[in-house]
Amino acid sequence: MEAQAVYDICDYDDDRSLRGFTKPIKRISGKLQEQGVIPESAVLVLTPEYENGPSRASGFKVHPLLVPLINNLADDDEA
Repeated sequence: MEAQAVYDICDYDDDRSLRGFTKPIKRISGKLQEQGVIPESAVLVLTPEYENGPSRASGFKVHPLLVPLINNLADDDEA
């Protein structure tokens, strides 16, 4: 997902930083690992992508192993 999509979906101003955008997901994943719901070896759910080094994120990427699971959730919601 391109960063611009996040700005559009969330109605953010273009000058707003997306720093910390992945923090809630990392925090929830960490809690689930602490509780033993998901293993310590679980893949990262969402990672930022950078075009020119770690400055402003150009987009965000969901781990490919999780895409089918997310798609199945979306299909269930539509049923």
